[in-house]
Amino acid sequence: MFYAFARALIIAFYKLFFRVKVTGRENIPAEGPVIICSNHISLNDPCLIGAFTKRPVHFLAKHTLFRNPLFNAVMRGINAMPVNREAASMASFKEVMEVLSKGEVLGIFAEGRRMKELDIKNAKNGVALFALKTGAPVIPVKIASDYKLFRKVILNIGPAVDLSAFGGKKIRSEALEGVTDVIMKAISIL
Repeated sequence: MFYAFARALIIAFYKLFFRVKVTGRENIPAEGPVIICSNHISLNDPCLIGAFTKRPVHFLAKHTLFRNPLFNAVMRGINAMPVNREAASMASFKEVMEVLSKGEVLGIFAEGRRMKELDIKNAKNGVALFALKTGAPVIPVKIASDYKLFRKVILNIGPAVDLSAFGGKKIRSEALEGVTDVIMKAISIL
């Protein structure tokens, strides 16, 4: 309920203050588990993706945002899940796996933090691990904007990344790096 309310407010905000252009919305499957992997240029990115895709999206957010009880409730209400960017957490891993096992949508930024330019070389392998573990399709998304008022915000949603070359292989660091590289390249060409 809170998610739908917040989404409506965010859509109204973006339509009033920005010129939003969304392409490829049809590339997100209508049902089943999905991983949306995007570049991350601003704090606005999760709001933009969550508002302008048809399905509710669960995002990973840095764990420090959940320390305040009120802010924790708001973050949980908009489907955010805490993650420690410095150390792997079994609790975060289980929460992500639960989202995907329920057939829901996970939003993740492979770079792990905001970057002005896409940084393919330093992307984290979490998205690759979740994709290989669950078989969920990965939808690449590229956001182009400076998020200045009344300027264009472009949300390009690409087709699912073909990860068939990695199917059936053991999940080792080489495979994770290979999958991450394929995903990041798919984002870069949007």
